Amino acid sequence: MQSQRKNSPSLFEAGAIGPLLAEVLAADSETRTLLSGPRLPAVVDALVSQAERLGYGALLGASAAGHNLVGAMSYRSSKLRPWTPHEDERVLVIDAVVAGVGGLYMAASHAHALGATETDALVVAISAAASAGAQSDAQLRCIFRLTPELKLVA
Repeated sequence: MQSQRKNSPSLFEAGAIGPLLAEVLAADSETRTLLSGPRLPAVVDALVSQAERLGYGALLGASAAGHNLVGAMSYRSSKLRPWTPHEDERVLVIDAVVAGVGGLYMAASHAHALGATETDALVVAISAAASAGAQSDAQLRCIFRLTPELKLVA
C-alpha cells in the first residue's frame, strides 16, 4: 500500500489537474506575487488612480484579497472608502488577480440586493483564459496585464 502512494502522481503534477484548476492556481500565485513586497504600493496607487478616474467613492472587495485592497485604497485616498450596505450609491467592486468573473458577479449582485444603484469592477489582473471567455459587454477593467513585465494597461 505504501509503495503505491509513492508511485502515484501528485495532485499538482503536470496533467494531474484540469485546465480550470490550473488556471485558478496560477492566478492565486500571481495574486500572492503582486500583493506582497515592493510591488504592493504601485498596485494600490494604480487602483486608486483608476477608481478616482472612474468617479467612484464606494468600494467593495470581492474576495479576501479584494477586501485587503479596499482597505489599502481607502487608506491611500481620502476620496475612497469601503461601501456600507443599504447606501444608495454607485459601488466599485475590487479584486486582485482573477481566473473568472464569478466572484465579481456575486459581489456585484450582493451589492445591488443591498442598495447599490450601479456596480462596476476593477481588478489588478485577469488571467488569459478568463479574458478569452469574457463577454464583450462585461464592465471589467484591468490595471495590469499578466506578463513578466506587468505593464500598466491604460
